[in-house]
Amino acid sequence: MSSISASTKEITAILLGKTGYGKSATGNTLLGFDRFEVVRVTSMSSITKLIFYETITIDGCRWNIYDTPGLMVADKNVEDIKAAVDDMSKVMRICQERNHGGIVFLLIYTINNTFSAEDRKTFEVLESIFGNRNFWKRCVLVLTKLDTLEGTFNEWLSSQRGCFTELKAKCGGNVVAVCNQDNNDGRRTLKINTREELQQVILRLASSGPSYTLKEYESYENLRNNIVLEYELPSLQSKYNEEINEIREQRLKVKRRRHREALLQRIAILKDRILEKDNGTGILQTFINSLDLEIQSTPNHWYFFFF
Repeated sequence: MSSISASTKEITAILLGKTGYGKSATGNTLLGFDRFEVVRVTSMSSITKLIFYETITIDGCRWNIYDTPGLMVADKNVEDIKAAVDDMSKVMRICQERNHGGIVFLLIYTINNTFSAEDRKTFEVLESIFGNRNFWKRCVLVLTKLDTLEGTFNEWLSSQRGCFTELKAKCGGNVVAVCNQDNNDGRRTLKINTREELQQVILRLASSGPSYTLKEYESYENLRNNIVLEYELPSLQSKYNEEINEIREQRLKVKRRRHREALLQRIAILKDRILEKDNGTGILQTFINSLDLEIQSTPNHWYFFFF
């Protein structure tokens, strides 16, 4: 690899992407040795479930490589979204604690699958987690399994449309295809060449402008709250609608002042829970409005008092 800028003393590469796309293998390629466990198609037991980290020094520059758990978010599973947010938060805190700078995000994808709306959703979630101001400026779209491609990479690039071109544009055209295999001379040479190309792109991004920081990450907390709440919304809708319907039925049966007071207390408790869950996003405002309507519709005048 050619010499780096004298101002570049540290690189932090954070590997992001779905399980099975080659994150761990790409991390090993960057390191030059096997450190991260690679997912095998026939055995999902080797999926990365923890955050792994390794560091090496290349040409006087320290490289910190983070292998993160896969992002399984396409099926709108709220638990997966929460896990993704928690994992990325841990990565950023670890980088802060270890004083790791020069952060570059590697968005890993495999070259022999078609980009789909599912993949777009994965990267939309990443944008909600990291923000869109400095995140995309420090992203490289890395395509694995270059050795399985028929034809040239440039031909493949020119044939892509839709979601891929959107992601390529978001990453500022920073797209690198890599080979992570070295089981024959051809692949070994290809692996070395693509490794150097990827390193050069990472170096360029790491030395251009201010690094992504924990402070910037924390500034997007509302976005992360929103995306988690949006994924959780279907189950919350069912739950809150059921409780509001019960409150409505109870309101229709109010005959005494003590009944009204008990109902208003129940409404207040549910409203507080929803407000806490909403956390200022406004996503659950419809339910708040429904509860306010129930309060307004609750009788507050009595002709007979029986206690």
